[in-house]
Order: sequence, then structure tokens, then C-alpha cells
Amino acid sequence: MHSVDVYNVAMHPTQTGTQPIVMENPSTRFEQDAEGYLYDPAFRSFISKRLKGTQMESAEALRAVALAAKRVFATFEENLVRVGMTHAQFRTLMAVRYGSGAEAGVQMSHIAAWLGVTPRNVTGIVDALEAMGLVARVLDPRDRRAFMVQLTAAGDERATAALRVNEADQKRVLGALTESETKQLRHLCMKLVRSADEPAPPGR
Repeated sequence: MHSVDVYNVAMHPTQTGTQPIVMENPSTRFEQDAEGYLYDPAFRSFISKRLKGTQMESAEALRAVALAAKRVFATFEENLVRVGMTHAQFRTLMAVRYGSGAEAGVQMSHIAAWLGVTPRNVTGIVDALEAMGLVARVLDPRDRRAFMVQLTAAGDERATAALRVNEADQKRVLGALTESETKQLRHLCMKLVRSADEPAPPGR
């Protein structure tokens, strides 16, 4: 099977057959294989009809990465609701609070770089935070054509509350891993990012 098919099976399993996978409670649906590694038996049963050996393992690994990212950030999002903001708004407040020259304000382009999005995407987030009274736009003294974003007193207070919630979530989620496993997780994810960033060989 082509690598594209492996990706499609991993990311969009319900498109590879007529019957969707029944997803059970995340805390109960995983099992351990003979080597002690966790896997999703429903997903493995489904993809084993098309994939075997290393291709099946590749599909399971890709899906595990996507599933972990989706679930972890959903947890962050759900708990930040308690302090009245989305995860994107929280990250924007952190960019404004801890960005270079934060006391004077942070340029929209720097916030975009922190978030990994375009400045246009940041505009809507900053608009919402400004309407909530958490940030303010001021003219950039170094470039009168640009604006800086500053935290207001209310924004600083809300950022502190949100940071406490987020740090508690991070501690709880990563508490399932040892210190060594946490480093391995970071390392393996960075290897995947580096591999994905490499240009595809000619002819592919």
C-alpha cells in the first residue's frame, strides 16, 4: 500500500470502509500488547483488514500522535473555559505577557510567530481580547504605521488565573509519563516535525 494510503487510514479511518469505528471511552478503550505498549484494539481491528506489519504500525503511530494532540488540547480548551477564554486567547495573552519588550507591548507579527499563524489570523483573536478589556492596542513608537499589543490590568489578572489552570492541566497530563519519557516524547515529536519539513524526494 502507498504511504498516502497509510496516512489516509490513520487520519480518516471511516473513509476506508462502510462501517465507522465505534470509539469507546478514551480511558477504557486501550489495551496493552505483548510488549506492554498501549494500542487501540478497535482501530487495529479495523485497519488490519487493509494494512499489515510495519504499515499497520505506521498508521497506528500516526493516529496516536494526532489523537494525543487533539485530546490534550481539547482538555486545555475545556478547562480554560472556567476563566472565560479559549486556548488561542490564552496563548495570545502569554505571547503579550512574555514576548520581547512586553512592557512596551508586542507587535502583532511577533504574536503570530509565537502562535505559528499569520498576522491576519491574530487580528481576530486580539479584537476579541480587546473587546473583553484584556489587551489594548497602542502605536508602535518605532513604526507609527504599526500597533503594539499591551496587557491591561484586567488582562494581567486573567492571564495569571489562566496560567494556573493551564499549568495544572500540563502537570496532570504529563504526570502519566516519567521524566525520561517526557524527554523522549519531546525528542520523538521533534524528529517527526523535522522529517515532515524535509522536501519530498524528486519524482514523488
